[in-house]
Amino acid sequence: MKKQQKRVPRKQTTQRRRTKRRVGNGVGKLIARGVKSLVSTIPVVGSFLGDISDFTFKAFGISNESITLNSSLKDVVVRNVSLCARFNITAAAILAGSRTSLAVDMGKAILSQYSDGRVISLTVRIIPSSILSKRSGDWHLGFQPFFNNDDENRGGIKDADWMPTEQGIHRTFLSATGPANKPLVVTYKPVTHDGRAFVFNPLDSAYGQVSIRYDNYDRSSYTEFSPEDFSCDTIISGIIETRVSSSMPSTEYGAYKYSKFVLDKMKPNSMWLMNPKQYMAKVEVESCKNDTGYCKVTGKVTEFKTLDGKANSAVERDFEVLSMNESE
Repeated sequence: MKKQQKRVPRKQTTQRRRTKRRVGNGVGKLIARGVKSLVSTIPVVGSFLGDISDFTFKAFGISNESITLNSSLKDVVVRNVSLCARFNITAAAILAGSRTSLAVDMGKAILSQYSDGRVISLTVRIIPSSILSKRSGDWHLGFQPFFNNDDENRGGIKDADWMPTEQGIHRTFLSATGPANKPLVVTYKPVTHDGRAFVFNPLDSAYGQVSIRYDNYDRSSYTEFSPEDFSCDTIISGIIETRVSSSMPSTEYGAYKYSKFVLDKMKPNSMWLMNPKQYMAKVEVESCKNDTGYCKVTGKVTEFKTLDGKANSAVERDFEVLSMNESE
């Protein structure tokens, strides 16, 4: 018979209790995913939404009349052919659409314990929402991140009277174009050498600029644009990493309050007129009232500019625009 081997007792080992790794300086982090739909309006018809809109579209028209700088702009027939929008977005827009915030003030603001954020990815999507069978023309979408602290104040980005052109949008960092009855999407994922766009920034600071332009030069009627002619859903979504210090702000809410998700960068009630032979003129719309099927718009021309951009005059001139009705 074989002798049974004696069992050697195992050496007892003590298990170390795992401790959670703490982030230095009392700073906590959280990854948040958010989706926020922006409210956009178009001139005249959508003016009653001005108080709640995130941004508004501005009109661009063409005049075939022979206009010179020395003549009055009375009874100029304008064909409305384009709509433009340009606005800055903040990282708080992503946070507003996530579960890490509390909506207040009828949804116009949010409360959060987070003060800074780092954008991991950001997507801008515009979806046509009018009757697609009647939707014609092309539209363009551009997104320009702010890589440096002074990018927000650069020419064209800061100027409230810069109208986004088709070529200007295609020169932004990301752009997309296509028929106006199909969605457009751009997605941005910052990398290390993008500088400011990659690191943590205050959630209410401007992160980048969005430009949208809709062109339809072959309309059956060149009246002011209505929601049936053009309307779209603008959706901002993305992933953001947030952080906050251990001390909360000493406010009545005990949290940070954010109400600026979008900063509209084009002046309200403005319109651009272009005469192919003469110049472009920027006008400030003062009023609009319907009159026998026409929309009579009165105001002042505040800027003249030749097509090459060289000439410029600040002389204000009264004008009156009669847009074409359905019968013409």
